[in-house]
Amino acid sequence: MGESEINKYLGALKGFADIESISREKHDVSGQIKIKFSGEIGSIDNGEIEITFFGVEVMHLPFRLIPDFEFSQNDEKVLDYIDQTLLEQDCHLYTIKDDIDTWWLYAKRYEVNLLPVYYGN
Repeated sequence: MGESEINKYLGALKGFADIESISREKHDVSGQIKIKFSGEIGSIDNGEIEITFFGVEVMHLPFRLIPDFEFSQNDEKVLDYIDQTLLEQDCHLYTIKDDIDTWWLYAKRYEVNLLPVYYGN
């Protein structure tokens, strides 16, 4: 899923985004982070989306993000966030702008998981 598709989906969601899990690789110092963006609160949910980042080297994130969200890959701005001595050839700078600040991760890749719409009681 591309950046514009992700942002279109995130723009329709009204709920918070929470870090669901953080795990560290045993063989090196990188890790994996899963962020879940929630839909509306109430009996009809507009769906949710999970973005999992793999090979995370450095991050600057709160445990909860406040809507509205904008996701982007900003490799051209990596030196604004990461010292040149820490750059990795196969990593990218991903930013998530919310209502509070612009948060970022320096990671190898990401995966998007669209969760089904939930019609509850």
